[in-house]
Amino acid sequence: MDKYTLMSRAGIWNKQVIESSHINESNEDAYSLHRMAGNIGQSTAEEFLANHSVDLELLTKAIQQGTINQYELRDVINGSAHPSKIKAFNDEFVTGSINESQHKVAGQPVTLNKGEASDGTDWTVTFKNNVEVPLSDVLALIDPMPSGITKTNVNESQWADQVPGNDEIVWVKTKEMGSKANYTPFYRGHEFDKGGYTFGSQSEMDKYINDYILSNQMYNKLKHEPVKPIKINEVEQGETGLMDTLTSSGKLVKPDGGGSMNGQYYQLQGGTDYDIIHFDYDSNSEKPFGVAQVAGHHMPTQLLRKLGFRETRSWTAGVEVYIPRFDGNSNPKYISEQEMAQLVEEWGKGVSSYAKTMGDFYKDRGRTSGTID
Repeated sequence: MDKYTLMSRAGIWNKQVIESSHINESNEDAYSLHRMAGNIGQSTAEEFLANHSVDLELLTKAIQQGTINQYELRDVINGSAHPSKIKAFNDEFVTGSINESQHKVAGQPVTLNKGEASDGTDWTVTFKNNVEVPLSDVLALIDPMPSGITKTNVNESQWADQVPGNDEIVWVKTKEMGSKANYTPFYRGHEFDKGGYTFGSQSEMDKYINDYILSNQMYNKLKHEPVKPIKINEVEQGETGLMDTLTSSGKLVKPDGGGSMNGQYYQLQGGTDYDIIHFDYDSNSEKPFGVAQVAGHHMPTQLLRKLGFRETRSWTAGVEVYIPRFDGNSNPKYISEQEMAQLVEEWGKGVSSYAKTMGDFYKDRGRTSGTID
């Protein structure tokens, strides 16, 4: 059964197709796609087909079966669909890019653009989102290695300056720390996850980036923002020394989104599940640490009061909770890196101090008659 019969049965084909039999085959394909997408425009369909090898017969069957409708198809073609929807469409209905090369960077197909220099020093690669970068920036990640090119003769860094991810995300290197590197994700040129992520190896980075997707919340926030170029020299160049230390400690949890404390703030975890500092972080501020709440045992009361915090009700015995004096935990209290370092140090002593105090209490009291010690 040919695609025209299928389209007729799907209710998206009419006599206009027959009347258009004089157009050539490529125009027929564009016209077919135009009709399937709710009359999106033949020129728009032609442009899409010029860049994507679409299995129109399979697509027609999918529309007939209701697995995709004309409105979803229209959004994919004009690029307004969520990136995950576009990726799903490409995976199912696109058999390949017209100019797709055999090379991939971090698992993402790229086109290799050869320059005049045989050693590759002026070569570039182009990603599917049309971002073009020097070959030297991605040489550590490209597979297979272009014929006749070596890492030495293009003098590449161990870590690529930019790495493409899912949903049109571009990961930009902000800092190298020996064998580690920090990358910050951008969508449509907008930084959306401040602080980024630190990776210890290429394989760790590849796995993380391949699994990372853009949230619906962030997509809806940025989809109408104008696309802007990423200027590496303007990207935040890493974190402050303290923030870097906290990140490397393994005790720092990033906000996971939503309106809760854990959704809005970083969580620095202490010696127990109840020892937590919730804070915001703004690397561009002279006082980058916005502390919303400090909870723990045997808290440094004098220091906390000096920094502008007050004690509030705690629902757990033995655990003290402090929040900003005037605004509560609705607005964090911003403090300097030095003040934060002092707070973390004193707060971290709380669990051991609490344990020692309780141990001394029972030791001094000795055994008692009765039931429970």
